[in-house]
Amino acid sequence: IQHVHSHGIVHCDIKPQNFLLGLNGRQGHVKLIDFGLARNFRNPLTQQHIPVETMRSHVGTRTHMSLNIHLHHNPSRRDDMESLAYTIADLLCGGLPWSKLNSSDYFAEKQAWTGSALCAGYPEVFGKFVDYTRSLGFREEPDYETWRQRF
Repeated sequence: IQHVHSHGIVHCDIKPQNFLLGLNGRQGHVKLIDFGLARNFRNPLTQQHIPVETMRSHVGTRTHMSLNIHLHHNPSRRDDMESLAYTIADLLCGGLPWSKLNSSDYFAEKQAWTGSALCAGYPEVFGKFVDYTRSLGFREEPDYETWRQRF
């Protein structure tokens, strides 16, 4: 994800189905696929970060999209990171508590869950990561290296 972001792109559909894991000597390799919803978060000409704007519709998969995307904010790095946190929680816990709800209830249910509650029973770093991603500002660069080391 850091590599994708380093090229001024946000994926916009981070979820378990969009990761491939390496086999046969490439077990440490993870590939991110399906860039059909990807967007630039930097202006390609000026390299300036795009401004916060309101979108008419959501982008991404509702179970894994960030709270800000539910609010129709255009995507930035923070949204990919929050979606990554939900992806990790989904894989860790065997599902997300809101995944069986009607789509109109996703936002309220997600918002009600803290990281520590979502990842209860697992090492505290997982819940802290959820909370960290939710605290990121629109233009803020995630601290990829710190979180890579913590995991």
